[in-house]
Amino acid sequence: MTKPNMGWDGSNCTGFNDYFNTIPAASCDAYKIGLFGTFSLESFCGCEGAVAPAKCDDLCGDDTVLDEDQMVTVPGTLVTEVTCGELAEFRRHFSDPSIDDCIILPEYAKCCMDPPSSAPSSAPSSAPSSEDSGGVGRSSLVALAAVVVVVMTNVA
Repeated sequence: MTKPNMGWDGSNCTGFNDYFNTIPAASCDAYKIGLFGTFSLESFCGCEGAVAPAKCDDLCGDDTVLDEDQMVTVPGTLVTEVTCGELAEFRRHFSDPSIDDCIILPEYAKCCMDPPSSAPSSAPSSAPSSEDSGGVGRSSLVALAAVVVVVMTNVA
């Protein structure tokens, strides 16, 4: 597990692993589906060999690119704002494209922008910032994951 501290509501991937180790192996998948639905906890936590199912469509079409830093409101959740990059990353862990979490809402259009111009620029290029992790902010992703757990629990 490469992301043992990922989690929400005081739980993390290590705690989930410990919990599922107490359940008989034959029942483990049923428990995970009951708790997380089509969300792949294994890929979210970075378990060895787990690959994010990536069944949700990309937020942006072929003619636009994702603006990862753009903030977007996710309606009907406890977490109201996340970055488009966090939303795109979170959506990668669902295995059923027909669920509500995979629907591309009109609000998400602001996540997409025209690709950068390929025309030469007269401005000097700058090196990437050392603060640019290139990844999803842990706290926002964790909060968004918590929303899924709450929603899945209320649906079940």
